[in-house]
Amino acid sequence: VHTSSFMEAERLKEAVDPSIRYSCSYASIRTVVDITLKCLSEDPALRPSVEDVIWHLQYSAQVQDGSTTNSHVDDYPDLHI
Repeated sequence: VHTSSFMEAERLKEAVDPSIRYSCSYASIRTVVDITLKCLSEDPALRPSVEDVIWHLQYSAQVQDGSTTNSHVDDYPDLHI
């Protein structure tokens, strides 16, 4: 595990609201975090369109609805964000 990857994983754990940390799947949270980070890009040209944001949020909801495992953010100590 790379030190920077470990630190990034810890930052994600800290960023996720504890009230959803154990009720949302890792894949769903990861999808939301990924699109959020793109939205926050300093370069407007790198920001996603509204359609892309909506698609990713719908995808995240589908992933969450289809989640049959108990994989949560805390289950991924080597998370790469």
